[in-house]
Amino acid sequence: MNNNFSVFLCATKKDLLQEREAVLNAIRQVGLQHKSMEYFNARSAKSIETCLEEVRNSDILIVIVGNIYGSIVKGMGISFSE
Repeated sequence: MNNNFSVFLCATKKDLLQEREAVLNAIRQVGLQHKSMEYFNARSAKSIETCLEEVRNSDILIVIVGNIYGSIVKGMGISFSE
């Protein structure tokens, strides 16, 4: 496998911990470079700007969304993941 691919893992930290750890282990097993939001240091840019920049600079984006964040938004008829 080409280990030059970079992966950005976007996941909620408090739920789905076992699933998130399983994904991180799989990424490490195949030797891919990865970044996650918890690796962000203090930066002058807003968090969303930093996150979007990392997504644009990554070859692969993995998003793990828990039920609390994937549920329908009241009054909008769409979920977070939509």
